Amino acid sequence: MTFLSPKPNADTNFAIKAGPQAFPAAEKEGLAIIIPDTSPRDKDNDGIDVPDAADRYDLGVGASFYIDADLSPYSKHFQMYTYITEENGAQYLTAFNELLNFQYHTVREVLSLRSFKDFLRMGRDFHTFFIGSMQGQRILIKDPFAVFSTPWFERQLHSKVVITVRHPGGFVSSLKRLGWNFDFGNFLNQPLFMRDHLEGDRAAMESMPKDDIIGQAALLWKIIYRFVASTRTGYPRFHIVRHEDLSRDPISGYQTLYQSLGLDFTERVKYIIQNSSSSENPTKLAKNKTHSVKLDSRANLDNWKKILSPEEITRIRKITEGVSESFYSDEEWK
Repeated sequence: MTFLSPKPNADTNFAIKAGPQAFPAAEKEGLAIIIPDTSPRDKDNDGIDVPDAADRYDLGVGASFYIDADLSPYSKHFQMYTYITEENGAQYLTAFNELLNFQYHTVREVLSLRSFKDFLRMGRDFHTFFIGSMQGQRILIKDPFAVFSTPWFERQLHSKVVITVRHPGGFVSSLKRLGWNFDFGNFLNQPLFMRDHLEGDRAAMESMPKDDIIGQAALLWKIIYRFVASTRTGYPRFHIVRHEDLSRDPISGYQTLYQSLGLDFTERVKYIIQNSSSSENPTKLAKNKTHSVKLDSRANLDNWKKILSPEEITRIRKITEGVSESFYSDEEWK
C-alpha cells in the first residue's frame, strides 16, 4: 500500500503518527506500506541539483505538493499528474519494476543522507522493502489520477486494476465541503494526454473559472468516469466497483472483491472493514480528518444532498450528462 502525505507534511508524517498501529497491522495482513517522499530532495538520480523555494512551504524540496510544474527549473522534477502510456512509459518502467520487486538501492540512499532524519527514514524504508521481499507481499498502489494510465499498468506491470466509482453528487460535494479547487492546467499541459483522451474537453477546461469548485469537480468527474466507462469493453479484467454498493453492504462487497483478486478474506480483514464502516462511526468526517477511514458508510451515502443546493445538483447532472447514466439511474439522483 502506497501512502502519499499531503502538503506541507513529508513522508515521516505518516510514520510518526500512524506507524505504530499501521505497520504491525499491515505485517499481519501480508501488506507492505510504501511511504515515498513525494517531493525530490537535494539531487536527482542524475546528480543534478533539485531547485528549491526556501521561502515557500508548498513548493520546492520536500513540499509534498501535488502539482505538475510546467515552468523551469521545476518542471523536470515536480510531476504529479503525469499520464503514462506506451510512448513515454519507458522512463518509468524500471522504477516501477524495482518498486514491485522490492529492490532497494542501499548505496544510493546512503550517499543521499543529509540528516539524522534521513538516516531514520532510510532504516524504515529498508525494513519495509526487506520484509516485503522475504514474505512475498503484494504492493498496492493507490492514485486517483493513475486511472488514465491503468492500461499501461496492466500491460507493462501485469497489475490487477480496481477502480471505484462515486456518485457525481457525492464526489462534487466532498470537494465543495473541503474547498478544493482543481487546476485543469495539469491536464492541458500534457500533449499526449490531451491527444489520447481530452482534446474534445479543451474548451470546457480552458473556460472553467478558477473559483468555480462545482463546475471544476463536475467536469473532472465526467472526464475521469467517461474513461472508466470505456474500459468496460477494452479491458474486461478491470474491476469496477461503486462506492455506494460497498457502503451499503461492506462485508459482502469486499468479500467478492477479495475473491476476484485472489486475496484471503480473513477474520481480521472482516473486523477491519466492520470497524471502519460501523454505524457507531461519525456520519461525516470533520475537515481536519479528511484522511480518516472510520465512517458510518451507510449514513454517509446521502450527505451530498444536504451539502449541495437543488440548483447545484441540477447543474452537476447537466455537466455529467452522457456519462453518469452509465453508472447511476434517475432514482439515484433523488
